[in-house]
Amino acid sequence: MVTSTVIGSTLSFSYPLLSLVLEREGVGTGLIGLNAALSGLAVFVLAPWLPRLINRLGPVRSICLGQATCIVCFLGFPVQVDLLAWSGLRFLLGGGVAVAWIACEAAVNALAEESARARIMGVYATLFCIGYALGPLLIGLTGSEGLAPFLLAAGLILVSVLPLGLARGAGEIMAEPGTSDLPRVLRLAPFALGAILVFGLVETTLFTLMPVYGLEAGYDEADAGLLLSVLIAGNVVFQVPIGWLADRLSRRGTLLGCAAAGLVSLLLWPWVMRDLGLALPCLVIGGGALGGLYTLSLTLLGERFRGGDLAVANTAFVLTYQTGAMVGPALVGLLMAWAGGEALPLALAGTLALFLVLGARTVRRDP
Repeated sequence: MVTSTVIGSTLSFSYPLLSLVLEREGVGTGLIGLNAALSGLAVFVLAPWLPRLINRLGPVRSICLGQATCIVCFLGFPVQVDLLAWSGLRFLLGGGVAVAWIACEAAVNALAEESARARIMGVYATLFCIGYALGPLLIGLTGSEGLAPFLLAAGLILVSVLPLGLARGAGEIMAEPGTSDLPRVLRLAPFALGAILVFGLVETTLFTLMPVYGLEAGYDEADAGLLLSVLIAGNVVFQVPIGWLADRLSRRGTLLGCAAAGLVSLLLWPWVMRDLGLALPCLVIGGGALGGLYTLSLTLLGERFRGGDLAVANTAFVLTYQTGAMVGPALVGLLMAWAGGEALPLALAGTLALFLVLGARTVRRDP
């Protein structure tokens, strides 16, 4: 969990840092965006081999390999700011993060007791979200110039591997024979993977376009940023209570309830967003509910898969998340350009409504 917190920080720290450096060097926004996309592309390219790699090395050594790759990349970036060289490093960074991220989630799920799995994954999701929120703040400490931000990132990653000696039990559990068949995972866990697809789409779209929505709603830049911070705060606060509830009730039913609460929150935006006092509680509840999709879909994968199957299950999990993250901002951005700012909450509400319909049918068919 400590390591995954740093992975979240690494992800959210690298995007603005590398973009700021490239922009200062005169690289256009289009090329900066393409360079950033290489991190996500690495997951898709490497996915067929990642489960075999993690099962062969075990989770602890896989995490160390992934983190070592990230350290090499962060130390390599400041050597020369060259777009072509950075493209290769960006791809390697995405691959290193993917290996460590998948192995971390699989290890936590392997070690979690079934009776408390959702609560444990709630703690995991909370820490990951805190790490993700802290990443951009690190730039405020170091700035984006010189070696300092890159050395800080490499140092944090190095420190994060120290607790891994305590996670050796996960290797024994995951050493059981498993599969590397991604299509089989899709067939066995359509509900959990559908939930993380929706979460990836909704979360990344909100992170990308919510500040723009806030400006169109009449807020200044500071308050528009506050809206996103409050949404993240709701995610942080509610994951453990959601996990506690899911361990006592139906986990699938709780996940559908989170989707329904997120849907209601988004539908209220056109009426509450003009008043900050009404917007903030709506965002806290909506952020917590939407974060529950991540926590509980990960819980359901751990409930469904065991041993070596966890590596391929979590690879499918990350692939599905990345698919939603790539599709959401582009499509919703086009809708906002055509129909205005209110297309943001309404398009995301429509996505959640579709998931609720299809998800409920899946649960009835395979309870």
